[in-house]
Amino acid sequence: LNESQSLFKQPSVAHPRPSLHDSHNADNADNNKLRGMALPPPDSAAADDLSHNKSKQAESEDENGDWVNITIDRHHGTIQELMAVFDCEDDPGFQNRAIPTRDDWITMRKAYEFAVGQNRSSLPDDIEGEGAKVPYYIDIHPTMNRGLFAKEFIAKGTLIWTYDYVALFETPEDFRVFLLNLPPQFVCYMFDVWTYATYRDPKTLIVHAELDASSLLNQAAGIRFVNVADLPYNESGEANDTALFATRDIEAGEQFMIAYTKMWHINWKTFGMAPRRNHRSNSTNTTTAMINATADAVVTIS
Repeated sequence: LNESQSLFKQPSVAHPRPSLHDSHNADNADNNKLRGMALPPPDSAAADDLSHNKSKQAESEDENGDWVNITIDRHHGTIQELMAVFDCEDDPGFQNRAIPTRDDWITMRKAYEFAVGQNRSSLPDDIEGEGAKVPYYIDIHPTMNRGLFAKEFIAKGTLIWTYDYVALFETPEDFRVFLLNLPPQFVCYMFDVWTYATYRDPKTLIVHAELDASSLLNQAAGIRFVNVADLPYNESGEANDTALFATRDIEAGEQFMIAYTKMWHINWKTFGMAPRRNHRSNSTNTTTAMINATADAVVTIS
């Protein structure tokens, strides 16, 4: 199990909004080894180059084996066409393993607020902050890809992360504009890994996109390996607030591991971005066997 399976439940955006501390992010001097990786060049679409009229074209085989031209813009593009245009299928498992920097997350948040409008944004006013409450670092696990690791000892019961930087999308048009304005090396991850769904009602799906390093949290191989869990957090006074807490002592260098007990894959048909018939997609089911296997697991801090 790895980060290619989305995570988390409905977020709250009412928590305190801390500024990003140097020791909390991948730009810290202790993480220089990560910057030695060969990463794709920065996106040409900087924050001052955002546009609702961007488009991207490519050729792809249709269900009959014929080559057709595909255009992705605000109003057009199924999830499978997005995968073709952004070359996601040519990189199985998205093994480029690019690690977002602090500036990358800020660029993504600006793209989100541009796509939906600030009056509809689910992000806090301080878009340069982060949900992390403890020092951490990012490293590459040999089988799980990227992950978050404790930088120092963390005692059981410590608040680890709050859901401040989760973007909400109600329309496919807004979501396409968002994707077209992202750094290109993160687009495939964004719609296939770092997003998940909740339902306002049986026919109304909301896409959630994680816009901080919480997107790199991996699932434990079993409930007994979980060391971080989604538990009630009522600092804002909202009864449904939750956040991530340490369920046991966590040693320095240990990876934060969660259970995807509330994970929902996106039903792209319900959202209005259904893939073409006969094209494969890893994200068309609304639930997975993993949810069924862990949905009854209750994690507590005893």
